[in-house]
Amino acid sequence: MRAFIIFYFGLFAGCLLAQSQNPKGQFAVGFRQIYLENSETEQVSHPLILNLWYPTLDTLNHQIPISTFAYNYLPGDMEITDSLKWSKLNELKETLIKWYGGFEEERWESFINANSNAHQDAPYHPHRFPSIIGRLRAFSTTLINEMLASNGYMVCMLTPVEDYPPSNELDYLRQVDNEIRHFEYARRYLNQVIGISSKESALMGFSGNGVSPFLGGMISENFEAVALIESGVFLDDIFAIISKVPYYSHTSYKMPIYYSYNKQQYEQNSMSTLYDSLAGDQKHQLLIDNPEHHHWDFATEGTIAAKLLGNREQSHIRNQAIEIGLIHSSLLEFFNNYLKHTAVTIPARRVLSGRG
Repeated sequence: MRAFIIFYFGLFAGCLLAQSQNPKGQFAVGFRQIYLENSETEQVSHPLILNLWYPTLDTLNHQIPISTFAYNYLPGDMEITDSLKWSKLNELKETLIKWYGGFEEERWESFINANSNAHQDAPYHPHRFPSIIGRLRAFSTTLINEMLASNGYMVCMLTPVEDYPPSNELDYLRQVDNEIRHFEYARRYLNQVIGISSKESALMGFSGNGVSPFLGGMISENFEAVALIESGVFLDDIFAIISKVPYYSHTSYKMPIYYSYNKQQYEQNSMSTLYDSLAGDQKHQLLIDNPEHHHWDFATEGTIAAKLLGNREQSHIRNQAIEIGLIHSSLLEFFNNYLKHTAVTIPARRVLSGRG
């Protein structure tokens, strides 16, 4: 039976607070970067950088300020000057102001000094954990990565080594194929070379960085599941390009897939029909039914605006806490089911509505 998880979430969803707390797990979280020269793929301008969030038993290493994740992904051969750091932080600041409005400078300073849950270069946990691999979206998936690591996952996000030229379809698809090989290489490296992950692994992507995980689910046999967070793979212009790859088959999707989106935006274009017609026996969907919940609310940016910057209405702040909790808990349930093989039965359809 084809499975759908559909969350309908309204503006007045206070009754869901108990169900939607962010599912922080039992493990402390470590973070480190590994630099690799990957000879198995086409020549790239920089070495592969594996950004790892992982379980650890040691919390003595200092906690990393969450603002650091706006720039600490940069290639190691670049000099990370104070000027470059502030440039990246200002880019983030401009994004937050654009989507959520202005805020007091004192609020921004509080954000700059706020710690993440990750401990820099903490030792790996002695046990092996399933890996979740994808293309890094700087800052945006920091909270999701931490949450998954705290629940017993080795999260590996690759710093992009190429830029996607949307005006050149052939180049774009070549880069996507190359990136899928990067994912496979990273999986083998974590499992076989340094021995910190188990054989079970999945792909994950947020926004435009969901294209290569989505297509990886069609061509790779080395992953057990794919999760797409607010990714426009079924938007008309993007789908027109990615559906041209030789191995694209809309009628035979190989892996279980998790797909989240804003309900109103989802229904305003062809995404709903394309997703519904995507073949596969294990499809799981999360729709947020709140017109004010937009792209960055699926990511760290929306939570930071609500919790630290306070540049939203109180009802929006409350709703963001609930909605991001639903996103995290449903994503964790998906990975637990397909990577840890928990005995939880995911219902064919789940409707959660706070609308009176």
